[in-house]
Amino acid sequence: MGGKQSFPIVKLDREKIVIVTGGNTGIGYETAKWIAMMGATVIIACRSEERAKAAIEKMNEDFKKEKEKRKDLIEDETLAVEFMKVDMASLKSVMAFINEFKESGRKLHSLVCNAGIGWVPQYKLPLTNYLSHFLIIAHLLPIMMKSGEDCRIVSVSSSGHTYSCDFDLENIQGKKYTPETFDRFLYYRRSKLYQVMHMFSLNRRIKNSNVTVNSLHPGFVQSEFTRAFEDQGRYMFLWKFGKSFGKLIDMSCVSLR
Repeated sequence: MGGKQSFPIVKLDREKIVIVTGGNTGIGYETAKWIAMMGATVIIACRSEERAKAAIEKMNEDFKKEKEKRKDLIEDETLAVEFMKVDMASLKSVMAFINEFKESGRKLHSLVCNAGIGWVPQYKLPLTNYLSHFLIIAHLLPIMMKSGEDCRIVSVSSSGHTYSCDFDLENIQGKKYTPETFDRFLYYRRSKLYQVMHMFSLNRRIKNSNVTVNSLHPGFVQSEFTRAFEDQGRYMFLWKFGKSFGKLIDMSCVSLR
């Protein structure tokens, strides 16, 4: 797909509510921007209000440039993009986010579980990449099931789950390891495996409902993902080499029609 648009532009109703976790940067930024440019109301869920506001400002700048090149985007002057605070490394923050959204009384049509970290030396990998999203899905799914037809949950996973990865229920958060022995590469792959397992499990349970659950591997994408393992010289080299054959951040991987 390279760095070019690879999805159809369809007009979305402004009343369609979409949450994109980590929507202020990388894949989440492009996903949130393009969904908003097609007309939906997008909520960027991330830690920093300052970074979110900067991202929203840039989205509107990008929107103006795109409107000069094409005629199939919405006619509005600005995008309907909002910020809601959530720290995916804190279940307390996640519950506060969930309760705030519930109290708003809004519907929810699409949830893009994009926020994540890669290969960090801390124990928060499964929490940030999987458990927090699991909690959000569990609490907001009932709202989605009452929000009308064709609602969707999309998890941004990784093909890394297919490489020497297993499911270790007894040590799901890696607490038996010390910082020196913690295998952050293995636990990154496991966190992505949990997302895929959750997708299949949830689809079986709600197969006759109005909500579908999907998971995707975005490929090599230039983003801030590498900030977590810049101390790993050989992996940084392989990542940068691989990205030269991959995608630039200038597209969305998700169709929410």
